[in-house]
Amino acid sequence: MKWLNIGISIASMFFSKVREIESLAKVLPTLKGADKQNAVMTLVKDSLETVELAAGKDLLNDAEVDKAARAVIDAYVAFQNVVAKKAV
Repeated sequence: MKWLNIGISIASMFFSKVREIESLAKVLPTLKGADKQNAVMTLVKDSLETVELAAGKDLLNDAEVDKAARAVIDAYVAFQNVVAKKAV
């Protein structure tokens, strides 16, 4: 159950960081695509250092973890885009 709670907390943080960067991109129109994703990853990595310490593993510099994290960001952004489009 401990890992489930950690997973939910991490997902919530991802979503929060995506919203932060999306808000920033509204005032910085040159911030797009991969640059936004990289900005989210930087914020997430900075925030997750304590999770790494607790796990005793270097998760954030693992290629598979990075790929999965980016997929989470892409899926959340795609979901938000569809909802915004349907709400019009």
